[in-house]
Amino acid sequence: MTKAKVKKLLSHIEQLQKEEDAEYGINNLEELEGEITADQVARLVDDINKKLSNGTKSKKITSDVTKLKKEYVPRLKKYENQKDMLQKRNSCSKTDRDATFFRMKEDHLGMSQLKPGYNVQIATENQFILGYGIYQKAADTSVFIPFLDKVKTQLKRAPKNIITDAGYGSEENYDYIEINNIVTI
Repeated sequence: MTKAKVKKLLSHIEQLQKEEDAEYGINNLEELEGEITADQVARLVDDINKKLSNGTKSKKITSDVTKLKKEYVPRLKKYENQKDMLQKRNSCSKTDRDATFFRMKEDHLGMSQLKPGYNVQIATENQFILGYGIYQKAADTSVFIPFLDKVKTQLKRAPKNIITDAGYGSEENYDYIEINNIVTI
């Protein structure tokens, strides 16, 4: 019973497709698939306007096309620009586009706040700075390996000993320490 209904539905869809092909031929509108960009929508609006200029215009269709062109295309462009500005981060500041929002320590009222900032890492030995790194990621666990690689490149060797706090603890970081024969104190 169900198979018969599915076959009937598929047959109906195929018939509708044949009717559409007979009516429009190669003049079908471009179908948008996947991620839709502002440029794709703008081209689609132009295509619709060309097709409408050849036939009768409906007020509803004209209104919808105008809305697409004047509201949605600019909004899509704005979203695309904001996404580019994020650069795979989950936040950024409008006043300092390189900064990422971090939860800062509590203020005098005991409130923690989200503020734009950077994660600064410094490697020292006997109170001399050996290297530093400035990162857009808040978690120390995520910047540990890139920072040690940078220090290793600058020193032309891996550090023999390191001292860190628990904020750097992760399985990947422990594996890195073990592979590079670094002693933790």
